[in-house]
Amino acid sequence: MEYKALVLNTDQDNVIPEVKILNTDDLNHDVLIKVSYASVNYKDGLAMRPKTRVVGEYPTVVGIDFTGTIVESNVDKFHIGDEVIVTSHDILKYQTGGFAEYASVPASEVTLLPESLSLKTAAIIGTAGYTAALSVYRMMQQTNPMKRDPVLVLGASGGVGSVACAILDRLGYPVTAVSRKKEIARDYFDTLNVKEVLHPDELTAESLKPLGKMMWTAVIDPIGGKYSSYLLPHLNYEGVYLLSGNTAGAKFETTVFPFILRGIQVIGIDSVNNNLKDVLWGLIATDYKPRNIHALCDREISLEDVPQALEDILEGKMMGRTIVKL
Repeated sequence: MEYKALVLNTDQDNVIPEVKILNTDDLNHDVLIKVSYASVNYKDGLAMRPKTRVVGEYPTVVGIDFTGTIVESNVDKFHIGDEVIVTSHDILKYQTGGFAEYASVPASEVTLLPESLSLKTAAIIGTAGYTAALSVYRMMQQTNPMKRDPVLVLGASGGVGSVACAILDRLGYPVTAVSRKKEIARDYFDTLNVKEVLHPDELTAESLKPLGKMMWTAVIDPIGGKYSSYLLPHLNYEGVYLLSGNTAGAKFETTVFPFILRGIQVIGIDSVNNNLKDVLWGLIATDYKPRNIHALCDREISLEDVPQALEDILEGKMMGRTIVKL
C-alpha cells in the first residue's frame, strides 16, 4: 500500500526534506499504524542538522510522537482498530517516524488511547506533554509543595513548559513562568492561568553564588544550561529540581552546598526509558488533564509544512504545540 511520508536525506552538509511516496510493504515492526496526527518536537528539529546525530542514518522519516489507528498487529496486546499513542519514538534506531500517513513501530512504544482523550488532543500533549507530566509526577513523589508555593517553570512558552504550566494549574499550583517571550506571549500565558512571568535575564541578574535566598520548592527545567547554575542555590530546603532538556546548554556549574546544607535533589526526567506510560497517560486523561488542551495548540499544519516548522522550533519561533494533520 502506497503512502506519503516526509523523507529526510543528506548531502553530508545539509539535510534535504522531501515528501515522497513509500510503500507499507517495507514496514515490518510489531504494529502498523494509520497516522492521524503527529506533533513537532525539538528533537525532530535536530534531525535537520546532520551533525547532531539524533538519527541513525539517512534517508529517514522522523516524528517522535504521533497518534492513530492500528491496521496490522503481530502482538496480542494490540488489535486492529485500536486507537493508540506513540511517544518518544526512537529515531536513532528506526527510520519510520510519525511524519507519514503510516508508521510501523515496536509494541513497547505504543500506548492505548485513554477514553477521555481524542487522537488530536493526545497529539497536542505528545512527547513534550508527557515529559511535563512525568516532571510533575516526580515532583509530587519527592516533595509535594504547598499549594501557596509557586512552582518555577522554565521554557514556559515551549512544548514541555506550556503543558507543565497547564497541568500545575489543573492541580491547583500557582506557576511562575520563565520565557523570552514574556511580552509577546502575555495573552497565551493568560490562557494557561499563569499570573507571573519572568524573563530569563531576571534569573541571572545577580552574580552566581554557592547559596542564595531560598525562593522555590520545585523547578521544572526543560532547557538546562546556565539557568540550572543560577537556580540551584535558590531552592528551598529539600527542594527538587526536575531537569529534562538541554536547549540552553548541556553543562551547568554548581557546588555541594545546596545539597549538603539544604538537602536539595536534582531529578533527571527521561521520557523514553520508563515503565510509567500507562499510569501517566491515565493521569493526563484525568487528574492532570489541562482545562483547555486546545489552547496549547498554536498551529495545525500539513505534512508539506513540516520542514518550515522544524526550522521554526530550532530558532525558538514556536509557542506551545504544533501538530501535523495526516
